[in-house]
Amino acid sequence: MKSELAHVACAGLLFFFLASCERGVPGANDADVVINGYRIEGQVLDGFLRPLVGVRVILYYGLAFASGDSVSRAYSPAVQGEYVTVEVKNAAGQAVRVLFAGPAPQDSMFYVPWDGRDDGGAIVRSGMYAVTYTVTGTVKKSYRQIVDGNQNDTTNVEGRFVIPEADLPIGEIAPYYDSTDEFVGEFEITDQVYLRFVDQTFARTYRVAPVKNRVTKFSVVIN
Repeated sequence: MKSELAHVACAGLLFFFLASCERGVPGANDADVVINGYRIEGQVLDGFLRPLVGVRVILYYGLAFASGDSVSRAYSPAVQGEYVTVEVKNAAGQAVRVLFAGPAPQDSMFYVPWDGRDDGGAIVRSGMYAVTYTVTGTVKKSYRQIVDGNQNDTTNVEGRFVIPEADLPIGEIAPYYDSTDEFVGEFEITDQVYLRFVDQTFARTYRVAPVKNRVTKFSVVIN
């Protein structure tokens, strides 16, 4: 049975279970390339150093517990029937999903859950997302949440992949919700991330330590 990477909530803390994964960092930082923030560029090869094409690259974050204080995700309309637009936005502020648009329910508070998919029904990339409640162009409520364990890239014909700066919100703190949408806690995204490479014949996980303002080069050989 293939081992899987999973976040496990226990006693208010979030632990990582990494079974049968490579814990080394088989790459090097490219000190000649200066950027703003973080970026990982890599290549996946087979045992004969041939590029592996179409390998899914799944991103997990290292998470450090910051607080157990939850934030209400419900919105209280100012007036009955107030027209509210509820959107999910990515790190660039672009809307990826409209969850609700119309008169607010008559209840004094309402909350619109998000299933982690975009408007096209596709699962979103790992990253930091914000859910906003907007009335007549003004954001009345906004909260962020961490999403990880999702696919962020696929290797190209040269076996290469990129995890851009927008997908690496290292140092930021936000709420984390489990697969049942239950609040786990507020966590800081650490400078340790985990890349899981998945194909029909293998699934391997590696730990990577991106360096700020440098392109982190990461190459791996799958035997």
